[in-house]
Amino acid sequence: MQPGQSPLPLEGVVVVDASRMLPGAVLARMLLDLGARVIKIEDPRTGDLMRYTPPTIDGIGVGFCVFFRGAESVTCDLRSPAGGELLRALAGKADVLIESLRPGTLDRWGLGLDGLRAANPALITVSLPGFASGDAVGHDLNFTAMSGLLDRLQGPGIPAVQLADCTAGTLACSAILAALLRRHRTGEGGHISQPLAQAPLQFMTWVWAEAATGAEPISQRLLGGSIAAYGTYRCGDGLDLAVGCLEPKFWIAFTQVIGLPELAPTG
Repeated sequence: MQPGQSPLPLEGVVVVDASRMLPGAVLARMLLDLGARVIKIEDPRTGDLMRYTPPTIDGIGVGFCVFFRGAESVTCDLRSPAGGELLRALAGKADVLIESLRPGTLDRWGLGLDGLRAANPALITVSLPGFASGDAVGHDLNFTAMSGLLDRLQGPGIPAVQLADCTAGTLACSAILAALLRRHRTGEGGHISQPLAQAPLQFMTWVWAEAATGAEPISQRLLGGSIAAYGTYRCGDGLDLAVGCLEPKFWIAFTQVIGLPELAPTG
């Protein structure tokens, strides 16, 4: 911290991250940026698969480098008695514990979240399951399609970013902040479950509300490229220009900047 700089809001908060892959990585990055100390649990045999996901630098995936910059890491086989003891010890002193294993896995290993919270009543446990109930599994594309969001995205093909995974991590961070505030007031921890399948639903609320009215969706009326002031245009250099000038004053200013004021009435 620089002289005169205010401490980060989560300074002093200890997070044990036993999750794997992108949803937990997004969550860990956000908590790190807010000042938390993140201790990442990794399987001694494989580590987090993000370590090996290309492209790599010096053999380490760049995604792992950017998401876990500033985190601490410890190898721990949670299936073993020694690994279980290590997790219990870490959870006993932590503020937050994150996991993304299939439901029931930690219970089978004798590391159920209820037991960890009983040993540390102030602990906030966070699960990132695929679905709210059951042990079904899936990937980001499955969750995005099931929510209906994939159908709403413009153009064919698969999204180039993992919308469900990233949104789940972001929503979980918000829930953790609320849980920390509640704990500050009551002294009690608690449990948070953020299913990946539910994360894309945030993008569908307005869509469903419009559908309920029977009106033409705004994505078709204004935001789907049907008007000149809101769309993408291929330029002479082969690059695309994104234009978002819905308000008349912005569209008029844009047409003047590009030297085509006669286009103002078309917006």
